[in-house]
Amino acid sequence: MIIPIPLNNYPILRVHFSQNHREIQIAFGNYLMVLVLLKNVLYLNRFHSQFQSFYTKTQPNPTPGSDLV
Repeated sequence: MIIPIPLNNYPILRVHFSQNHREIQIAFGNYLMVLVLLKNVLYLNRFHSQFQSFYTKTQPNPTPGSDLV
């Protein structure tokens, strides 16, 4: 399953979930980040929270209070 996520002023961000849902490959421009996830759902939620925080910080003018802590 490949999910394309368009970002402003950035190349297409492709998130690839393997069939066993233990590995997530993120292609961000020329960078490829491979995350091996545990079965724990809390770990996935923590990753999602960190990604949302990173996504918010990369925006030019983030709206106040949009940061997830």
